[in-house]
Amino acid sequence: MATDMNRQDAALDVLRQSEERFRALIQQSADAIQLLSAEGKVLYSSDSVERVSGYRPEEIQGVDARPYVHPDDFPAFMEAFASLLQTPGGRVTLQYRVRHKNGSWVWVEATGSNYLHDPHIQAIVGNFRNITERKQAEERQRLLNEASEKLASSLDQQFTLQEIAQLIVPELADYCRIAVLDEQRQIKDIAVNHIDPAQLALVRELYQQYKDRASSTYGLQRLLETGQPELISDVAHYEPLYENEQENAELLTIIDALGLKSYMGMPLIARGKVIGAITFSSTQPQRRYTHEDLAFAQELARRIAITLDNARLYEEAQQELVRRTQLEEQLQRANRQLEAILKTIDDGIILQDRDGKILYANQAIATLNGYRSVEELLRAPALFYEQQFEVTDEQGEPLSPERFPGRRVIAGEGPLQVTVRLRKKENSDVCWLLITSTAVTDSRGRPWAVLSVLHDITQFKEQEQRKDEFIAMASHELRTPLTSLKGFLHLLGQRLRRQQDTQALVYLERVDHQVTRLTKLVTDLLDISRMQTGQLDYAMQPFQLDTLVREIVETVREGTASHHIRLEGQTHATILGDADRIGQVLINLLTNAIRYTPDADMIVVRLSAGQENACVSVQDFGPGIAREHQQKIFERYYQVSDANHQPFAGLGIGLYLASEIIKRHHGSISVESAPGQGATFSFTLPMQKR
Repeated sequence: MATDMNRQDAALDVLRQSEERFRALIQQSADAIQLLSAEGKVLYSSDSVERVSGYRPEEIQGVDARPYVHPDDFPAFMEAFASLLQTPGGRVTLQYRVRHKNGSWVWVEATGSNYLHDPHIQAIVGNFRNITERKQAEERQRLLNEASEKLASSLDQQFTLQEIAQLIVPELADYCRIAVLDEQRQIKDIAVNHIDPAQLALVRELYQQYKDRASSTYGLQRLLETGQPELISDVAHYEPLYENEQENAELLTIIDALGLKSYMGMPLIARGKVIGAITFSSTQPQRRYTHEDLAFAQELARRIAITLDNARLYEEAQQELVRRTQLEEQLQRANRQLEAILKTIDDGIILQDRDGKILYANQAIATLNGYRSVEELLRAPALFYEQQFEVTDEQGEPLSPERFPGRRVIAGEGPLQVTVRLRKKENSDVCWLLITSTAVTDSRGRPWAVLSVLHDITQFKEQEQRKDEFIAMASHELRTPLTSLKGFLHLLGQRLRRQQDTQALVYLERVDHQVTRLTKLVTDLLDISRMQTGQLDYAMQPFQLDTLVREIVETVREGTASHHIRLEGQTHATILGDADRIGQVLINLLTNAIRYTPDADMIVVRLSAGQENACVSVQDFGPGIAREHQQKIFERYYQVSDANHQPFAGLGIGLYLASEIIKRHHGSISVESAPGQGATFSFTLPMQKR
């Protein structure tokens, strides 16, 4: 008997120890365990219930558990509970929200087992755990995915931002603002949403009222300025906000009016540049933002910023595309207009690269070269003109390809204008062209092509030739009577000197002077005519330049009493040329210096020599020559006007003759002058090598 009792006591001890271990296991488990009656009342709760719901077991003992279920989840909960009651030994797993003691909603995953039929249990055994963090992560991912879809679904920035604000409220915030900056760093678009639509008017009114007065210590403006995120988990107990209460008075007014409890803000940054900001505000005490929430906001802001930046880039690309399309249309229209003009223009226009390849030519160029179309011209060999034409300059000298203005411009000589003569080899037809060539440069100023305009001056040259022929004939006819008149004047002078009629001799000298001038003019006109026809003779012999200049200076000195002529320097140069023609040039320059400087009395003639050329210059101290005349003064019949636009006396042939004579000697002639500072005419001649 005693032995049986001892065995029974031992068994009870084992059972008691097992029950204590089981109870300890239940109490220390992370999962909460409850026993519910068929009516849903709480019969038992493990201590872990407090970690899940915030309630201690004794606070909910005998309480109906059903009212604690979230209204949105209640129908599914009741359907699962009823089904479980109808299935003895059955089991069901369900996710739903229950109200926490602090008023917030907590997600739980519960597994219920029906042991009502078991006489030892007679309850629904519920095992549930807190899955709020997991559900929040899933919800945040869902929000991010939905936000990404909305951001990608529309290019309407304002509409998309408003949709994002509606998505955030109420899932993540009770109040949300999104602002975007324009290119001038001014707020362009603002999207606002509030959990209470009636509060939207208050929100806009408050921010409109305080937008220029509210402190930028926190909030949208601060985010835009600093580009740094903000987090205030508990607004009411955030000391920095209330330490400067006077400074933040307007901001605190807004906080109080909207009932803000928690706040976070995130700048929208794309390619290292702040393009906007987004703020999240909570008016619920149980929703306090954490660093996990801030991390989510950062990811959402990143996606918004990328989308806005892409939309902006797309818009800029579209605008650029439209602009380029418009420019292309304008360019095509301008090209068509230019092509129409170039096709109908009489002048030939040709564009060639550095190698002479034709890049463009108009119809006039094709016609000039004997081709029916530009296409036929472009298919022709590069040196097609050499096969068809004999090319010479104005003096009749052959013009090699290296002397063509286009080649010279590409070589860097600058814009050139050259007159050439073309004679067709097949029928000897002659054509005169004035070719103007200009370099086409790249962005660094280097010539990569040359544009030449060919103007047909054949008719002008023919008229000029007829005029020269007339002048030559008239000059020739005048020369004979002038020679006779000069002889009779000489005889008359001898008779008057024998008669000692001094008064008549004075008149005779004046007549003789005018006849001499007229004879020189006729001689110059004859020289021009001969020059144009290539019949002006040059007696090319070596001569000493210094001796020639000294003799001419002495001769001119004897004939003028108004000016002193000073000779400076020497060249020791021997020149191969026509000494009389070179003397003619110097006499022309000296007589011009005397004639056009009546208010001055000094003329300086300078001689100098370089390594290859000798130079003669004549400097006067007269009124000078304006720049616009200096390039044209050596043209035939060109006359310079004075300050009153009256041309100086003369026919404009002396400097032209001088220029042509110097050119025939392979030299150059130029002028340096400024109004009121006199003029210096210089010519250079190649020296004969010793």
